[in-house]
Amino acid sequence: MENNELTKIEEFCKKIKNTSPEKIDELWFKCGWMDSEKGKNKSLPDWRLKKIKENSEFCKNSIKNLLLETPLREFEKELENY
Repeated sequence: MENNELTKIEEFCKKIKNTSPEKIDELWFKCGWMDSEKGKNKSLPDWRLKKIKENSEFCKNSIKNLLLETPLREFEKELENY
């Protein structure tokens, strides 16, 4: 991953950490992510949402994984609404 992409991921993570778990779940859902353990949520299980908010490294890795499935431009577009 290039430095520019890593910087963007860090910026995304900062923005996401200030967002509610429901909004994070909605963002992942709109980007097409569907965790097999999602439970009552649209996309991510509660434990994963909590960890995204509380742990910067986990947040960055979760975004990197999402970007393997979702084009960066699409993720940025969806994130603008949060």
